[in-house]
Amino acid sequence: MIHIRKMHPEDAEQVIRLSSAARIQVYQDLISADRRAAFMDSQSTDLAMLSKKIRQLQNRLNDTSKMTLVAEEDGSVIGYCAATVGENAVYLSNLYVHPKHQGKGAGKLLFAALKKHYPHKSMRLHVVGENARALSLYEKLGFKKIESRPSTYFGLSRILMEASADIDFSL
Repeated sequence: MIHIRKMHPEDAEQVIRLSSAARIQVYQDLISADRRAAFMDSQSTDLAMLSKKIRQLQNRLNDTSKMTLVAEEDGSVIGYCAATVGENAVYLSNLYVHPKHQGKGAGKLLFAALKKHYPHKSMRLHVVGENARALSLYEKLGFKKIESRPSTYFGLSRILMEASADIDFSL
């Protein structure tokens, strides 16, 4: 059974490793060959890079304008979402589920838990335009496309999406 909770500092390494695995699965075939090596380097979990990413993620937990949730199954972190809370909206900056655990509903559960924390706020996110699977999920959850723009993320496009404050993500 999948359980959603706030992230703890000791979850940081699992979160970084799962987000790296998920990004590689999604983006490696979307990024042009001339940019792929730089992308793969950015996903490195070697000791120096891992330590830096762990510190950054743990520092995020002390920021009261941020919310980071994890999806846990059988004692392992299988997904997470990170959001910044604004006056009228919650901006989702990351949502990843480990490739081995996708399709179990962890992403929807993370959305529902985030909405439960902020029931009167709309939700916004950016999604890579070439990521058809994520676009489909967000549209099924009630998000609408607001604008599209070029991205600095390895040459991929970026779409801003929003779900109104009255949207219900509960299952």
